[in-house]
Amino acid sequence: MKMLAMDLETSGLLGSQILELAMVVFDAEKREPLDSLERLHFYVSHACIFGGAYALQMNNKILRVIAGVDESDIPVVAADQVDSRVFEFCKKHFDSRITGAGKNIAMFDLTFFKKRVRDLFRSRVVDVGNLYWDGKGGIPDLQKCLDVAGLADRVVAHTALEDTYDVIELTWRRFDVK
Repeated sequence: MKMLAMDLETSGLLGSQILELAMVVFDAEKREPLDSLERLHFYVSHACIFGGAYALQMNNKILRVIAGVDESDIPVVAADQVDSRVFEFCKKHFDSRITGAGKNIAMFDLTFFKKRVRDLFRSRVVDVGNLYWDGKGGIPDLQKCLDVAGLADRVVAHTALEDTYDVIELTWRRFDVK
């Protein structure tokens, strides 16, 4: 089953802005080298960036690239181009509605996009937190999912592309995809 894994790095929670976006097309039933998969990955520039202090300091590297202080191989896209880039990427790789995968994809990531992008996605998505929940306590965060999946040596990178790769790996492991 063809799916789209996604992660965003943002300037905070409510009312924040996208700082980094990664989307990766993958087959949920066939393991492939992660770096061979089709992907969309970029930083997002804004005329003015606002958000929470914790998120802004956590994304310091991204902000330095956006500000032109540091260089990166990751392209920087203007905020007003995000929806059109995402829409074009999705339409290029999917003929029907998309099954998304991520961590908090439905209630967080997808809410950052305009309706025409959100409408490309099925109403049901795969949230890896639900895949690794033991039925007790709250839904696990990405680090707990990695730990439960036997990847305790990995630390969540908090970069959009690496976190998206973790989502794909967790999906494959949960369904024992070889």
